[in-house]
Amino acid sequence: MGDKNKDIESMIQSFQPFLNTFNNLIVGGVGLFEVEGEEIYPRYISEGAFALVFGSTRVRKTTAKALRHFVADKDHALLLEAARDAVANGTVLDCTLNYNVLEDQGHYIWVRGTLIEKRENSYLFAALIQDVTQKKNLENELVIQAERYRILEETTNEILFEIDTDRDTMNFSMKEMTGDYIRHRVPHLTRLLKEGEVVHPDYISLVFHHLGLAQKSKTQGSFEYLTQISNRGYEWHKLTYSSVVDTEGKVRRIVGRIKNIHDEVLEKQDTGTRSYQHVYHGVKDKVRMRIQKADLEDSHGLGIISVDDFRNIQKSHGVACCDLIMRNLLEIADLEVGSMGIFDQYEDGKILIYFQNEEEGQIDAVIHSIMEKMKGVNYRVEGLMPGFSAGAAIKHGAVDFSSFMQEAEEALHISKITRGVNYIRV
Repeated sequence: MGDKNKDIESMIQSFQPFLNTFNNLIVGGVGLFEVEGEEIYPRYISEGAFALVFGSTRVRKTTAKALRHFVADKDHALLLEAARDAVANGTVLDCTLNYNVLEDQGHYIWVRGTLIEKRENSYLFAALIQDVTQKKNLENELVIQAERYRILEETTNEILFEIDTDRDTMNFSMKEMTGDYIRHRVPHLTRLLKEGEVVHPDYISLVFHHLGLAQKSKTQGSFEYLTQISNRGYEWHKLTYSSVVDTEGKVRRIVGRIKNIHDEVLEKQDTGTRSYQHVYHGVKDKVRMRIQKADLEDSHGLGIISVDDFRNIQKSHGVACCDLIMRNLLEIADLEVGSMGIFDQYEDGKILIYFQNEEEGQIDAVIHSIMEKMKGVNYRVEGLMPGFSAGAAIKHGAVDFSSFMQEAEEALHISKITRGVNYIRV
C-alpha cells in the first residue's frame, strides 16, 4: 500500500504544473480518484476543488469516508458506477453530483475524468472537478418552466407563440377544434406576413409596427387585428406580446399569446355596445343643427348609401367583415364628399350624407362615385362581394328634418326593390 501511495505522490508531483494551470482557469480544480473493489477513493484533490467540495482546505482527507461525508450515498454510488462504465467501455468518466457545503444543500459539481493507469485490482482516474450549481439550477428551472408551459398549452384555447428574432422563425402551439394539440414552426416569418394573406391587408402595417417595437428593445404590448381562419375568412384576434432580452440587453425572443375575440365582438354587436355605436345618432343631430341654422335661400341634399343584405353578410362572414365594409365605405365617402358636406354611419350598414347648396348633378355624381369605387374593393374573403343601394332627397327653403329623413329613406327603399336600379333621388 505504501508503494502505491508513493507512486500517486510522484505522479501528483509530475502533474503539479498542469494541475496548477487548471486551478487558475476554473472554479474548482482537479482530482485523482482510485476505484478499488466496491469503493472509490479520492486520492488527491487540488486546493481549489477541495475548498469547493469540502468547504475548507484546512483538513485534507483522502479516505472514502471523507467523500461519503459530503456527497450523498446515491451520488457516491453514481460516481463509482460512472467510473466502472468508463473502464468497461473505454470512455471518459462523466457525471454530475450533488454535494453539501457546511450544511448548505443544493450544490452541484461536474466530474469529468479519464483513466490514466490500470493496476492489478484498481484503476486510477485523473478528473476535472468544476462547480456547476448555477448551470444545474438553471436547467432545473427550465425543466419546471417547460412543464408549466406544457400544462398551459394543453389547458388553454389560445395560441402560444415564440419568435426567434435572429432566425426570423416562429414556433406556435394551439389546440384544434377537434381537441387535438399541435405545434408548428413557421420559417421566414417576415416574408410570409408580407407576401401571404394570413393578416388582413388593412392590419399588416399595425402588425409590423408592434413587431418592430418588440425587436428594438425590451417591451410588451397588445393589439387587435384581423387574421385568416382556415376557410372561414377573417376573424378578430387579440395579440399580447413581450420581448425577451439577453444579458447584454439584445432582444432574442418575442413570446406571447393570440386570443380569438370574434365571439366577443359579436356579443358587443348584439348588446349594441360596438365601438362606433356613439356615431349612429351623432350625424343626424349634426344635420338637424345645420338645417336649423341655414338661410331660407339655402338648398339641402340628404343621401343614404346602404350595404345590401347587411344582416346576411354578418351571419355568413361575421362582424369583422362587416366592419371592413363599413370602414372602406366611410374612407371612400371621406375622399368623395370632402368639404362639400358631412357624413357618418347612422345605422348598421348605412351612412348618411348631407349636402348644402350643392347642385343636384353634383350630389348624384358623388353618390354614384362612392358606390362605383366600393364595387372595386377587394376584401380577399371568398364569397364576399357586397352590393350597394342609395336614395337621396333634395329640399329648398324651410325643411322639417324628420320628414326630410323619411323621404330619403323612402327613396332608398324604392332603389332596393326596383330591379336594375341602385340609386333613386326624389
